[in-house]
Amino acid sequence: MFPSVRPVSVVITQRQLDWLDHRRAQGSISRSAVLRIVLDLLIQQEQSQAQAAIAKPSDGQ
Repeated sequence: MFPSVRPVSVVITQRQLDWLDHRRAQGSISRSAVLRIVLDLLIQQEQSQAQAAIAKPSDGQ
């Protein structure tokens, strides 16, 4: 179980809401679960890019 956190308001497009509601209606995933997954993926991507930039060898300029 996740620790208690402060609630967050998010504004999404109608297309995004339709997709989320379709997934939720199928019982495959909740809206909040999707948001947690997407945020975790974005954090991973950002950290990977930062590590790649640090590890990138200098071109001598």
